[in-house]
Amino acid sequence: TSEDHSYLEVLSLSGAFLLQDEDISSMVSTNASTLMSLTLTSCPTMASSTCSELSSLTNLSELSLQHCPLSRDQLNSISWGAISGLRSLDLSHSAHLEDSVVKTITSSALNPLPI
Repeated sequence: TSEDHSYLEVLSLSGAFLLQDEDISSMVSTNASTLMSLTLTSCPTMASSTCSELSSLTNLSELSLQHCPLSRDQLNSISWGAISGLRSLDLSHSAHLEDSVVKTITSSALNPLPI
């Protein structure tokens, strides 16, 4: 039963050069209800399946997509508004990060921290 499973709160797949998009997506999906921190730094095969799955991470507070070769369309396909608790986002070295993507992210997901 599902009560017998323990789920991850932190998942780092940094440098998983050979891990396919579907496998990354599956790992994210399996832990979607509990995942609070996700690092996908340097995952060159990450693509649409994983981007679609990111919107299910409603408890996520930290996300790193550093050095991931996501297209502008893939970045825009992420439902940033669904990740409402996001407090740390790293898109360093994202070749397709453009003003339109930043506008989409900031207008829908990143809530200002209370003072």
